[in-house]
Amino acid sequence: MSDAVHLRQKMAEYQDKVYLNLIQQANTKYADLIKDDLGSQFIQSCGRDLAGELVRTYFDTSDFHITVDQLAMRMLKFSYGNEYDPIAVNGDIQKLSYNYHDNEHTKAGKELIQQMDVKQESLFTKEQYVEETTSKTKTRYKDHTMINEAKGKYADAQKNAEGSITDEYTHLEGEYIIGKDGRKFRRQEVEHTQALSSAKYNKEYISEEGIQRLREFYNSSENFAMMDKSANASKGDVRVYVTDKNGDKIDITHRATPEQYASAIIERWEDDNNSNKVQQLKDKGYLNEEGKVPKSVKNQLVRNIKASQNAESKVILKEAKYKKVATDAGKKALKSMGKVIAGQVIYYIMPPLMYEIKELLKNKADTLEEALERLSKATKRIAKYAYSKLSESLKFIGTAFMKNFIKSFLDLLINMVKATVKKLLAMAKKLVLSTVDAIKIICDKNTSRSEKADAVTNLFGVTITTIVLELVFEYFEKQLGIPEYLLLPLQTITTVICTNLTMLILQKADLFNVRHGFKINAIRQLFAETEDQYLSLVQSADLKVTENINRIIVQCQQECADIYNNLVRNNPYESSVLIDLEKINKIFRMNISFADEWFRFLRLNNIRKELIGN
Repeated sequence: MSDAVHLRQKMAEYQDKVYLNLIQQANTKYADLIKDDLGSQFIQSCGRDLAGELVRTYFDTSDFHITVDQLAMRMLKFSYGNEYDPIAVNGDIQKLSYNYHDNEHTKAGKELIQQMDVKQESLFTKEQYVEETTSKTKTRYKDHTMINEAKGKYADAQKNAEGSITDEYTHLEGEYIIGKDGRKFRRQEVEHTQALSSAKYNKEYISEEGIQRLREFYNSSENFAMMDKSANASKGDVRVYVTDKNGDKIDITHRATPEQYASAIIERWEDDNNSNKVQQLKDKGYLNEEGKVPKSVKNQLVRNIKASQNAESKVILKEAKYKKVATDAGKKALKSMGKVIAGQVIYYIMPPLMYEIKELLKNKADTLEEALERLSKATKRIAKYAYSKLSESLKFIGTAFMKNFIKSFLDLLINMVKATVKKLLAMAKKLVLSTVDAIKIICDKNTSRSEKADAVTNLFGVTITTIVLELVFEYFEKQLGIPEYLLLPLQTITTVICTNLTMLILQKADLFNVRHGFKINAIRQLFAETEDQYLSLVQSADLKVTENINRIIVQCQQECADIYNNLVRNNPYESSVLIDLEKINKIFRMNISFADEWFRFLRLNNIRKELIGN
């Protein structure tokens, strides 16, 4: 019985030790909570986001709506009572903004461009005809009548009071030249800012009426400019090419930026091998003495191309078949649902599965039956947890479908237009997707108004940061000519750093006093977790101690019963009770020497007899 008492004393000592250790740990965690270690937080966030973004960018995992680093952290930190939930309303806000960003440099962006290129058709086609004066077979556009009439009207509109025309690039007054037949010609010609030979339209998304409107646009004042005859001839049928990974040249004239288009024209002028043409270009101000295009001419060229492309984009947006665009966007969004659902299955099944495996390995079963029983219980817990998250998962899938539809719809439009309109639509896409996420945040019933306001502010703050960075990198790409293999990782790294810096600044500012509330809740949770951990450890140990004490008592009871039965049946004239007495002595730790007591009894008995006899 003293063993049982000893166990209970040890249990009390263990309780004191556990209590002191947990209190010490809680104090350490409390100190970490109230201290803002923003530097470490910034570095950790940047490291995680960078890893997730590189995988998303190069392996096209945006449709999962969950990054690799989020899944890894969730699996490592998961527990049923305190799960890490990065896709919650107040989760990793910056991750939402990253997912809006798909340009021509990403895998998804390149695939979309390739799909759109397949659907391009030439807007103008040529035909052969026989010239009456020379009887020679020549080639002209089928719309030559409309083209020539439009050019004539534009040229007439450009004449000043004296009938002269000014070059729109060099601003030099026009001259006349005398042809071989004695007729007088202007040196200035009406040129198409965007060449008819490179004009294309998307056969899937532009209506028949829209195609005619585009033809009219290409032969309107919005796509005309007066250029010297020598410059127009030297420019010729300019094309813009890029080289793919196989070294093949791809014609991207129909979707070239104003800067790319202008560079191709300038390259023609500066690299012309005809010395007479080069001299004419110098005389007319298109080349300086060093044979380079002056900055003023280059800037005017870019401005004209940009204005033309913007005007063309407005026609495209006005004449687009939006029903067809929406249908294809819906198909693309439905196709992406496989990834979304797979992502949700991984998100809600894998973390508890990993947790249960770790628990099973930590608490090894003694028998096969026990292992199977634990496995069965673990499976039921996983199923119960997954079922409890079904409603949240369905909401997430619905929101993901809506975002994928909007994203696909706007991506199709973005890849149909050019220049500034393209940039504006790209910005609009990010802001619209941010608005969808903001509505989701506002509609969440589990967060306070302050938390909602803080999350929405962070979301739009990060979104605007990504928009600004994209514009900055686009500028650097044009000005410095940074190759794509360097631009994409550099842009990704910079975006991750700047967005996390934005989050850090907003967190430090704490505009809605949310961080203070988070700290208070975190401290409360810390104490609750410490209490739960203490009770769990103590109860577990107490259960084992109680089992041992009960085992000792049951054993003692059985021995006492056996002793009692032996004593009842014992015949003192035939057998000794010394063995049973020794058992009683041992059970209760009486420390009685029965041999001494027996001899003492015999001696006293002899003395008694002597006294009685006397």
